[in-house]
Amino acid sequence: MKNFHVHLSVVAIADSIDFYNTLFGQEPSKQRTNYAKWVLETPALNFAISQVTEQGEPGLHHLGFEFDSDITLEATGNRLENTTSEQLRHQVGTTCCYAKSNKYWIDDPQGIAWENFHTLSETDDYQESAKQENGPGENCVANGCCQANNSTGHTATKSSCC
Repeated sequence: MKNFHVHLSVVAIADSIDFYNTLFGQEPSKQRTNYAKWVLETPALNFAISQVTEQGEPGLHHLGFEFDSDITLEATGNRLENTTSEQLRHQVGTTCCYAKSNKYWIDDPQGIAWENFHTLSETDDYQESAKQENGPGENCVANGCCQANNSTGHTATKSSCC
């Protein structure tokens, strides 16, 4: 694993960017009109915020782990598949949060979405449809961004994805 990942949905993106710049003592490594990401070395953290959409609410969006290779990501995916395959969702080459990534989504017993991902490249697009091994569009929501659905079939993440 490379970094722990936290993603929050926020109401006022500019105010939130100012707050986290002060908290972290640095500017975002990536910033757009609806999104910002800080990559901290100590602690090893990938911290992202995105503007709340009309169907979302502010607060915790999801947690996860950023991996530095598909090999380490696949090892985690295989481990999760062996224990909870009915809940595991795999996305291949999905574009979200201005990056193209391979991902495994799973929800913990409380329904909190966990995103395990390896970023393949940066993009100029916030989101686009994903090719999923579990079937096209299975985890897509109204805003067109593919994200995790919890085991009850409800969308666990409420606004955008990363």
